[in-house]
Amino acid sequence: MIHIQSSHGTFTATDDGIVLKWTPDDESPAGVLEAAPLHRVVRFDVEEFSQFYNEAPTTVDILDIGCWLDDGTYELPTLRPCEECARSTGRTTPGPCDH
Repeated sequence: MIHIQSSHGTFTATDDGIVLKWTPDDESPAGVLEAAPLHRVVRFDVEEFSQFYNEAPTTVDILDIGCWLDDGTYELPTLRPCEECARSTGRTTPGPCDH
């Protein structure tokens, strides 16, 4: 079981990243939850996370793991550079990608 935390709630997912439950934070305004695609996340990219950190995730910040939405869109992890940026620029500091 993996727990993925966001500032608006917590996901519970299987070890291979399939979302089992999304629990919104009671403190988050309804408009924020509707505007954010969090309710549309169906799977987290456990394989990429494990390769990047050389360990399996247990509790993760949502900004540090990629995910797929219900329409097949892939959202990159934004807390760190994606593999392409890290490889092409040598950048290892946290932050959004340059592309």
